[in-house]
Amino acid sequence: MPVIRSEASTDDLLDAVAQLPTEELTRFAERVATLRAERVAPHVSRQEAALLEQIGRGLPAERQRRYAELAAKRAEERLTEAEHDELIYLSDETEQFDADRAAAIVALARLRGTAPAALMLSLGIKPADDGR
Repeated sequence: MPVIRSEASTDDLLDAVAQLPTEELTRFAERVATLRAERVAPHVSRQEAALLEQIGRGLPAERQRRYAELAAKRAEERLTEAEHDELIYLSDETEQFDADRAAAIVALARLRGTAPAALMLSLGIKPADDGR
């Protein structure tokens, strides 16, 4: 993991971050988002901030696009066997993402002493539609 001196400029930090492998960059970005959430809403605990960040995170646009493309081909009955396998994989991955998000909603509701439905309403969260 790179070591960054504390007097580094923003440009120096960005140069260092640009050198991170994609997976490490993703973890770093998530941690930065959590830090930002804590600063924007300092009355929120670190645990609540992390849960809010997880709840607010969406599926990557490319993954959503590919899922929609494959679902459309399935509806038209033009899906190859390899594409069918990919669609199943993406469906499973999406279901796990949704389950993790739901678990974060339940955990945050429990922390705040409210029902998950009430929390969702207060945060402006609508149930996901299945048309992704």
